[in-house]
Amino acid sequence: MGNGKFEGYLLVADFDDTFCPEHGAPVPEENRRAAQHFMDEGGLFTIATGRDVRSYYSIRDKFTVNAPLVLSNGAVIFDGESGESWYESFLPFSCRSDLLAARDAFPGTGMEVHRGADVRVCGSNATLEKHLSRMGVPVSEADPGHILYPWTKVVLVAPDEIRAESETAHALCAWIAAQFPGRYEAVPSGALVDVVAAGSDKGSGVRRLAEFLDILPENIGDGWNDIPMLRAAGRAFAPETALPEVLALPGVTKLSAPGRCIRDVIDRLEADQK
Repeated sequence: MGNGKFEGYLLVADFDDTFCPEHGAPVPEENRRAAQHFMDEGGLFTIATGRDVRSYYSIRDKFTVNAPLVLSNGAVIFDGESGESWYESFLPFSCRSDLLAARDAFPGTGMEVHRGADVRVCGSNATLEKHLSRMGVPVSEADPGHILYPWTKVVLVAPDEIRAESETAHALCAWIAAQFPGRYEAVPSGALVDVVAAGSDKGSGVRRLAEFLDILPENIGDGWNDIPMLRAAGRAFAPETALPEVLALPGVTKLSAPGRCIRDVIDRLEADQK
């Protein structure tokens, strides 16, 4: 770690709708420059996202980090510099039958299976195809019985508007929790439901990374999957566009819009030092 006024700080930001407010758009220059200033002054900066390793490679030229990333909603801690995982958790072996049952309980739902950097589709719909296109991952259909275990993550995709709050997605989460208590973490994000092993979420992922680095994190996020991460933070922040449930969390500081929210956080950290 270099010398500087932010030495000893770990700043972790959600990517979509926080660090980068628009899918497919460049990271706003104000956020990018603020993050670079933070790193130049000795701070550690990284991203925590639901995106997997393969999707990370499609966006990594948009930004710079100097610490490993928390991917797949905390199931993976990935060192982008070496291309190696520091940590990876896997779904239980019963996930194939369990999550196919969840998919089939809600007609029209699609299913993505993530196995490391490999992504396969077990039943597609228009929303799923749009999602994978935005993530830079081709749609590749497969018989679920032919997808080798272990699986890192499954994404169940309701046939709804991709970014709007989806009753089906929330119902899927509730169904999984009721049918398989203590087995999975299922979190909605618009029409998507990310499913990882119990005990894996952005909060546990950030805590694990902080323990590896022996440092206390400052976290920024906006959605359902960011709530465990914000609860794990030394200090927690959210852009003004975050879900009401995020903004209502105890101790969360509301920032301006996502296009400059990283700058807001760093301004506050600098003010604290004066």
